[in-house]
Amino acid sequence: MRATFVASEVSSGLRRNLTMTLAVIITVAVSLGLFGASMLVRAQVTTMKDF
Repeated sequence: MRATFVASEVSSGLRRNLTMTLAVIITVAVSLGLFGASMLVRAQVTTMKDF
């Protein structure tokens, strides 16, 4: 009963604030992309340093 209530409230909140939900998803995706790119650059710099 309680889990059903929480799930329905979460879904209605996400529907009401669709713009903010999309903004958070895009922000997290960009942040993870930049983090991954920095890890790749770090690995390449380490490889080139030892070359």
